[in-house]
Amino acid sequence: MRRAATALVLLFFATAMAQGGEVVKSSVKHRAGHYLIHMTMQIAAPAEFVYDHFTDFDRLQRVNNNILESEVLESRDGYHRLRVVSEGCAMLFCKRMVQTQEVREFQDGYIVATVVPEGSDFKSGTLVWHIRPDSEAGDGMTRVDFNADLEPDFWVPPVIGPWLVKRAFYTESKETLAGLEQSEPAAP
Repeated sequence: MRRAATALVLLFFATAMAQGGEVVKSSVKHRAGHYLIHMTMQIAAPAEFVYDHFTDFDRLQRVNNNILESEVLESRDGYHRLRVVSEGCAMLFCKRMVQTQEVREFQDGYIVATVVPEGSDFKSGTLVWHIRPDSEAGDGMTRVDFNADLEPDFWVPPVIGPWLVKRAFYTESKETLAGLEQSEPAAP
């Protein structure tokens, strides 16, 4: 279940990218087939560096090995259409998942992605990242708030699913943070 739950979140471009960082809080709730996910991260890197990694859409797999492919299908003036392929395993069940997203970048550090059901293994979904300097945590620190409402178009165990999704999301986010420590800034 860990990898399938991970794919619910990480296939939307590596959730937490940083040169060192921590997951401050996370929660996952399950309601009427939807997974409501919230995570707050503090990242020891400038906000511009973090933002550049979130928007390096063609290379998302470099910070998390569950993302097999990421491709920009269309891009213009802060709008992007992406195709992301990830693979996840839930106990004995493994699934390769494809997702198409319409992503919009806003000037105030917000990135909003909407799942396009056609061409996706999700019935619906909205993901929101807010990336900004975290002056309370110190110079060079960034705060990232991530919120998502995802409705998978595949089976997730209803009784233990939310617990497994939360556990996997947290674990994979920490691994992604570590993966970014080894990455270079996005090319200009």
